[in-house]
Amino acid sequence: MNKIQLTAPFGISLRLVCLPAVTSILLAAGSPLHAQTDAATPPADAAYAKRNEENLAASARVKKEGGGIVPGLTNDYNHIIFYGQSLSVGADSKQQLSTTAKDGNYMISKAVAFNGEKDAKFEPLVAGPGTDEPPVLGAVNYLRKLFNDESPDASKHALVGSSMGVSGRAVEQLSKGAKPKHYDRFLSAVQASKTAADLEKKSYGIAAICWMQGESNYSPGGDWTPTKEGYKAKLLKLRDDLNAEAVKGVAGQKEVPAFVMYQTGAAYSNDTNFLSIGMAQWEMAQKVPGIYMATPVYPYVDYGGHLTANGYRWIGAQFAKVLNKILIKGEDWKPLSPRSVQRDGRKITIDYHVPEPPLVFASPYIGRKLAEIPPDKGFLLYDSSGIVEIESIRIVNDTMVEIVGKRDFDGDVYVRYAGKTKYDGNGFLRDSDSTLAEDVYVFDPASKQLPDENLTELVGKPYPLYNWSIAFNLKAEPVEAK
Repeated sequence: MNKIQLTAPFGISLRLVCLPAVTSILLAAGSPLHAQTDAATPPADAAYAKRNEENLAASARVKKEGGGIVPGLTNDYNHIIFYGQSLSVGADSKQQLSTTAKDGNYMISKAVAFNGEKDAKFEPLVAGPGTDEPPVLGAVNYLRKLFNDESPDASKHALVGSSMGVSGRAVEQLSKGAKPKHYDRFLSAVQASKTAADLEKKSYGIAAICWMQGESNYSPGGDWTPTKEGYKAKLLKLRDDLNAEAVKGVAGQKEVPAFVMYQTGAAYSNDTNFLSIGMAQWEMAQKVPGIYMATPVYPYVDYGGHLTANGYRWIGAQFAKVLNKILIKGEDWKPLSPRSVQRDGRKITIDYHVPEPPLVFASPYIGRKLAEIPPDKGFLLYDSSGIVEIESIRIVNDTMVEIVGKRDFDGDVYVRYAGKTKYDGNGFLRDSDSTLAEDVYVFDPASKQLPDENLTELVGKPYPLYNWSIAFNLKAEPVEAK
C-alpha cells in the first residue's frame, strides 16, 4: 500500500496509509438510486437529546430568517449570472439538454454566453451553438417553475440567464484588472441587458451572481493563492468590485444581489492546505450577509472532474432550489454543515445544521456510478501523532454524528470530511430533502454520452435534490459542560 505525506496545522508530518482506489468501492450501475443508506441509531442519552433539539430549533430558525437581505424578483427583467471557470460554463458536457425555451425566460443576444453583439436584445433562453449545457439553464428554468408556483404575479417578471465564466481561470484571472479582461465580459453582459431593458422602458436588476470556481486555486504550481485566507480576500474583493461597477454602476441598482456559490471539491479537491478553498467558501457564506453556499459539487454525475450534461442541469436545479428560498420565499439558507465538533475522551461528536432532517449515510455518484458506503463514511481523524483509525461511526437522533477513535488522542485532534486522499473529495452524508427537480435525467444512445451514463435508476426520473454535507477540516473542541 502507498503512503502519502500530509502536513498538519501544527507542522507535524502525517503518514496516511491509503485505502484501495475509489473505483474499487463502486457498485454496479444498476444499483437503486441512493438506496444504500444507514439509518440513525436510537437516542444515546439525555445530553444528546438536548443537543439534537437545539440543532433542530436552530435549523428551523433559518427558514424564518433572511428576508430583505437580498432583492427579490421584483423587476421586469431579473438577471441571474453564472461566473467562474469551467464548471460554470458546462465544459465537456458533450450534449445539450435545455433546447426548449420556457415562457418568461430570456438571454441577452443569441447566446447564453453574451458575445458582445451590438444592438443586443432579449431572446428566448436556450442552449446556444456548440455542445455545452451550462448550469445556468437548469437553474433559471427550474427557478421559473418555482416562481410560477409561489407567486401569482410571476408572469409579470422575466428571468434572464447568462453564463459568463471562462474555463481554467483562477479567481485572480477573473478579477478586475487582470489580462485578458474576463471581468469586463461580465460588465458587458450587464450593460447590454440594461440597455435592452431601457429600450423597452422596462425595469432591470441583477438578482443573483452564482459563483462556480476554485479548481485552479486548488491546483498546485499556479501563480495564484492556494490558501484559505488568501482566497477569501481575493473573492471578497471581486464581489465588491462587481457590486460597485456592475450592480450599482451599470445596472443602477441600490440593493446588493445574492452571491450564491457551490463548494469546490470532488476530483479538484486538495488536502494540502486542509481543504483551503472549500473552507474559505464556507466561511464566507457563514460570515458575510448575502453570500450563500448552495451545495458541494461532489454528488453530481461527472467525468472525473467536469460534470456530464445531466450533472450540470442537476446542480443547476439545486441552485434554483436555493434561489427560490432566498429570492422568492425570503428565507435564509445554509447547506448541510457542522454547527460544532466536540471531543470527549476517544469520542468525537458533530452537531449539524440539517436543512431537512434526519441525517442519512448514503451513496453519492462518483463518476457515473453509485459508490458503496465505506466504513468511515468519508470521515478522517488525525492528531499530533498521525491518523487515528475509527472504531465506530453512527448517526445519533436527527442531527448528530458520533465517531469513536481506536486509540487515545495525542494533542489536538482534527476531523476531515470529503477529503481528497481517501475518497477523491467525496462524502457519504446527506439530509432527507424529498424535493425533486422538474427536469429528468436523459440518456440518448445516439448522442455523445458515454454508455455508462445509461443509469437505469435515473433515466426518465426527476433529479433528486438532497442536501449533501459540505467538505470540511475542523478542530474538535473539548465537550461543553453538561
